[in-house]
Amino acid sequence: MPENPNYFEFIAYTYPTFFAIILSSFLTLFAAFTAIRQSRKTAREKNSIDFETSYKTNSSIVNAWQLIMPLMKRKDSNYLKLSNGKIKQEEIDAINLILNTWERAANGIFHNIYDGNFLYKTYGSTVLYLYSNLYGYIEDRQNVNPRFYIQFSKLYIRWKIKRQEEDRTNVDKELSQILKKLNKYT
Repeated sequence: MPENPNYFEFIAYTYPTFFAIILSSFLTLFAAFTAIRQSRKTAREKNSIDFETSYKTNSSIVNAWQLIMPLMKRKDSNYLKLSNGKIKQEEIDAINLILNTWERAANGIFHNIYDGNFLYKTYGSTVLYLYSNLYGYIEDRQNVNPRFYIQFSKLYIRWKIKRQEEDRTNVDKELSQILKKLNKYT
């Protein structure tokens, strides 16, 4: 043992495997964290693919889309307001099914259950089209309860901003402010 050893020399001399054990522990810990992170990413991707498959093949959703497409082609969001009494109950049920499905998907995206980027690439245009064409209905429902479709609304705003950035158009500052407020309260 060296004369007047410092603390590290003392440990290295007295316990020669100490530093090797510490180093291997850190390497094992790093490998475990990396594996967990990769596992979570893979799970999000699998969940997203499962959502996509389910969404495209679910007969209830396919039928609901067939009912609401003619309504959305009208481009008259006032027609979809419940207060008008113009839409039939089966159309209301179809709209609710589609919007509730996307509300759950938005919750999954915001809680890292689904891969938001994957779903954006697959359904970005669908969500933007759906929200803008069903806005009258969504607005009516939110007048009854402001929490209705709040996650879907937040998803729409995020994806709208993302689309504007991709298209290199000016990002609507009002949308950015609304998104900040929504993120604060949800």
